[in-house]
Amino acid sequence: MRRFGIFLAWIGVILILLFVLSIKSQTPNFTYFYYGLGGILFGTILSLRKKKKVLEKTEKNLKNKHQNNANNSEDQNDPKISQNISPKHEKTTRRKHF
Repeated sequence: MRRFGIFLAWIGVILILLFVLSIKSQTPNFTYFYYGLGGILFGTILSLRKKKKVLEKTEKNLKNKHQNNANNSEDQNDPKISQNISPKHEKTTRRKHF
């Protein structure tokens, strides 16, 4: 929606310029002004709007990560599972920073 908002804002600017040109030719066409103003406003709203889907996916991933960490800590306390995992092959959740 961001790209579409930028597109509408540019169309609005072009329509405002057409309105100015119509005033100079002494036949003002106010529909250019109204549609141009609407395009600029609506385009600005769309281009500044945050992406809800990306934020929702991020929140879901964080919840899943926390649930997985809780399940892993429970599994580490289980003696049957902890015998199968050697200390060399333990999974870490921390990122390595180089």
